[in-house]
Amino acid sequence: MFSQILNLVSLKEFTSLFIDYTLLTVAFFAFFVLMNNIIKAIKINESQRALVKVKI
Repeated sequence: MFSQILNLVSLKEFTSLFIDYTLLTVAFFAFFVLMNNIIKAIKINESQRALVKVKI
């Protein structure tokens, strides 16, 4: 009986840890992709600005 309760608690802790680390990983990759897109947008913006200066 006691070992079953202990098993359930450790499973619950393991599940919560797994969910935490999964969320952290997803958040890290989402942040990385977002920063990558922002850097690309800044580069495109700078190149368009350079093209406008050349046209004028």
